[in-house]
Amino acid sequence: MRTSVVFATGLAGLFIAVAASADIYRWTDENGRVHFSDKPPRDREAENISERTRSVNVDTSSGEREKLNELFAPESPEEKRLRQQREVQRTAQAEKQRLVCEKAQRELRFFKEERFYWVDESGNSKNASEQERQQMIEQLSTAIQRHCS
Repeated sequence: MRTSVVFATGLAGLFIAVAASADIYRWTDENGRVHFSDKPPRDREAENISERTRSVNVDTSSGEREKLNELFAPESPEEKRLRQQREVQRTAQAEKQRLVCEKAQRELRFFKEERFYWVDESGNSKNASEQERQQMIEQLSTAIQRHCS
C-alpha cells in the first residue's frame, strides 16, 4: 500500500514537473521502489525520461472541448421550433396511419364474414363473385401486413 502511495505521489510530481517543462529523471532505489524527480540522485545513475513524457502530458483538452461543444451545442430556438413541428407532424401521421389500419382491419373482417355486392354509377347492385371476395381479402391482408404493426 505504501509503495503505491509513493508511486502515485511520484506520478503526480511527474505531471507537475512536465507542466513546468523541467527535466524528469527516473531511478530505482535499493528496495526496488521507483522514483521520479526533476534532479538526478547524486549516488546513482538515473534515466532522463523528459522527452518520452512531454508528448504524453500535453493538455489538448481545450481544443477537444471546443469541438465537442460545437457538436453538442444547445438547441437554438429555431431548431427547437422545427423539432417540435416535426414531432407534431409525426404524431399526426402516426394517428392517420392507425386510423387507416383500423379501417382496413374492419373491412377485412367484413369480407371474410359477409357476402358483398358492388353498386355501379347507375345505382344498380351486382353481387361479387367468390373470386372477387378472395381477391379483396388478399389485397387487404397484404396492405395490413405492409403498413400496420
